[in-house]
Formats: sequence, structure tokens, C-alpha cells
Amino acid sequence: MSEITEALQRIEVWLQNHMPAHAAQLRFGLTRDEIEKQVQNLPFSLPEEVYKLYQWHDGSVEQFLFLNYDFFSLKDAIEAYHQWWVEIFYDKHESAYFFYKSLPIFELWSDCGVFLSVVCNNYQNYPIRMLDVEYRDYFIRYHSLKDLILHLADWYESAECDEDENVPEFGVQEETRYLLDVKYMAKEYIRYIANRDVDSGS
Repeated sequence: MSEITEALQRIEVWLQNHMPAHAAQLRFGLTRDEIEKQVQNLPFSLPEEVYKLYQWHDGSVEQFLFLNYDFFSLKDAIEAYHQWWVEIFYDKHESAYFFYKSLPIFELWSDCGVFLSVVCNNYQNYPIRMLDVEYRDYFIRYHSLKDLILHLADWYESAECDEDENVPEFGVQEETRYLLDVKYMAKEYIRYIANRDVDSGS
């Protein structure tokens, strides 16, 4: 079993045990043939990790990723790709032209214009990159989808989750959150955040 598949199973078990309403939102997975049919007209090839993700589940309704990002179905991801590539190209956001060979998988639940996308340019390690055109945030957050999913699995399993009237109070200790960020996120991004915090005096 691959690391990403094992991590996805850990996430599902944790959600079933602690947040069953979220677990119930996960859509049935796709077959490889179903994935191939949907992505055949994209101008890039998807890494194997994306196939494993969508074979696991075809997205969820809301707030799957760190309780901040929705997990797109593959159909919705492809629709978002076409919509936002047209807008990026039309408005000449040249710094975001990397998005031409990217698939937005996760969308910030509070802002439908902010995505985490897997970059599929065939010569890098398929990094996960932010797309936030408004604030020009295009940082590489992770060097692979596997790193992101491993981070999420550890994040859930480190959570303090108490139920009160069937509503979970969810949180991860600040020190644990920081250690997980340093372990899994792109080192360049961690350095940027550290320097930004120093400059702001925080």
C-alpha cells in the first residue's frame, strides 16, 4: 500500500470516529477509467497521486482540508480550471500563468477564488501551489500531494475533539501545528512565513 493511500485511509477512519457528518459527505471514489475519461482533454497529465486521491473519494461537500478548504469533485475541479484559466489569461495575470498546467483540487470554503492546485508541468515533483489572484499569493505550499495528505492525516490525529450536543470542538495545539507545518510544508514557504513574522514584529 502506498503512503498516500494509507494516509487517506487514516483520515477516513478518524473522520468516521470523530466527525461522522464530515465522513458522510465524502463521495464515492472513481474508477481509473472514469478518471481517464474526465481528464482526457486537459492540456497536461495528472500524477499518480491524484489518481489515488480520486479513486479514494471523488471530493466532499465542504471543509475537508484542515477544516478550511473544500475538496472538489474531479468534475468541479476541471470546471474550476477552465473558468480560472480564462480569467487569468484574459486579465494578463502573468505570475499566475503556471496555472495553465495545474489542477485546483481544494478551494477555500470562505472564498471561491482561492485554491490549492497540483502543478502538472511534467518536470517538477508535482508541487501543491496556492492560487490567490487577488493577493498574488502563488507560493508552493508542498512539494507533493503526498506531503499534503500526510500532513492532513497527522493533523487530524493530533486534534483535540470534544463533543457537546453532537457538535465537535476541534483544535490542534499551537506547538503541534507548528511542528507539523515544518515537517511537511515546503521549506521555502516556512522560511517566508518566519521572515514575515519577524518583519511584522509578531
